Amino acid sequence: MSASDDSEGPRLHGLLPLVRDDQSAVGIRFGLPGDEAEPIRTVAELPDVSLVLRVFDYATEMRGWQAASRTHIGNAVAYSDAPAELGLSFCIEARFDIPSMPGDDIDATIPAIDGLTGKPVTAETIEKLRLSCSSSVGKHVTAVADRKARQATKDFWAPELAVMKGPKIHAHLSPFDQDVKALKFELATRSYHHRWEGIVEKGEAGATVTIWPVVMPRFDQDIQDAWRDLVRSAGWDPDERVMKRRFAEIGQEQADIIVAAAESLEVPRRQLQERQSAREDVAKVLVDRDLVRVTTRMLRGCPVVCGISGDPASQWNTRSRRSSVVAGSRVREAVRAGVIVPVWWQPRWKVVDRITMNSIETIVFALTETGAAIARNDLEAAARTIKRDAEVGRWWLGTLHGKDDWAPEPDPSEFARFVPEELLVETASAIDLALETERFPRKLSESGSLAFAAACVATGRAQVSDRAIVPQIANAPRP
Repeated sequence: MSASDDSEGPRLHGLLPLVRDDQSAVGIRFGLPGDEAEPIRTVAELPDVSLVLRVFDYATEMRGWQAASRTHIGNAVAYSDAPAELGLSFCIEARFDIPSMPGDDIDATIPAIDGLTGKPVTAETIEKLRLSCSSSVGKHVTAVADRKARQATKDFWAPELAVMKGPKIHAHLSPFDQDVKALKFELATRSYHHRWEGIVEKGEAGATVTIWPVVMPRFDQDIQDAWRDLVRSAGWDPDERVMKRRFAEIGQEQADIIVAAAESLEVPRRQLQERQSAREDVAKVLVDRDLVRVTTRMLRGCPVVCGISGDPASQWNTRSRRSSVVAGSRVREAVRAGVIVPVWWQPRWKVVDRITMNSIETIVFALTETGAAIARNDLEAAARTIKRDAEVGRWWLGTLHGKDDWAPEPDPSEFARFVPEELLVETASAIDLALETERFPRKLSESGSLAFAAACVATGRAQVSDRAIVPQIANAPRP
């Protein structure tokens, strides 16, 4: 019966209906919505014993009264409590040693009295009890409906839950899940960044499985197309950032197919993700237009030099024979990004544990393969090498560990690897002319001197000894 079911009997004092119960010592009990027991509708259907409704303030009082009554009265008294699900403290007391006193209706036959004093309960107390009872019944109805819905959900997904419980694929329902239209599951991998998730949706036409990597960046169109081709080759249908496949049912064979798809696509997916990440790294470099201009000038044979890492650096222009300032922070970011790398330097101290940017001075920088590609505007080539070159850059900055056995040596010939031969010859000619016609500075304190020295050293036109430049005009070989 429901809270408003016409088939239920009258509610005792507006609280709960009574139903027949042959298992109860009283012969009746309180009914609840959904109760299939026969309802009590008339006084004639009540047991032929003295009945009262005892109302208590607390459940402990009710338990104490009942225990005391059974001790003093024995088997001549019995009780039928309010349903435990409601948490209410009232009960029907039946006295078999007192004759029944039928009234005009059920309320009159079973009067409501105070549980401890035996005095009639006031109308105000009954009204409060009715409100409390109505609220508890409503909560009970909701709880019963939720339990049924949760059980129905478990039964609906039982076949899938039975096969998706292994170490590689795992689906589960929480104790509170109900009316679940799509069953979620996880595909276990080595770490969170390599984890896959998915859902199963069931219908009359079968089951549709959708899976996707947890970490999936947005790809450029060509990389996205490559990903879609990989998904199709695995037998799945690509759909935006997920992949789908239909099955007649989900059994162990289908679960294995789902796991195999994720495992086979994980490695190429990470490769595409690395490719996309490399493009984004190149794009970050391109945002700094001043740095791009520096790399372009370096490609034309204009090296960058600085005294100490972090100080402003200089870039010598072999055509104008003038230097321009490059911010020290921009130099470090260029090294970090893998765009430039030290190729010649002097140690700042006699003994160092590890060569880094902080332990060297009078540093000449050259373009990496990535930097040269950016200067040529060959962005695809830059994307292929930027991760590797950036790793070297982080080592120079002391933020990458694991290459402690690497001990780079200054090698000005490295500069020639990144400058076309004809430009290098032009650089050397310009330096020769400058050395012959201008007073050559011997100290490396000014930025112009540092840049001039970088060009000299990088092209073999001079050597640096004890922070002084030693020109090598006559014997310098042509590159």
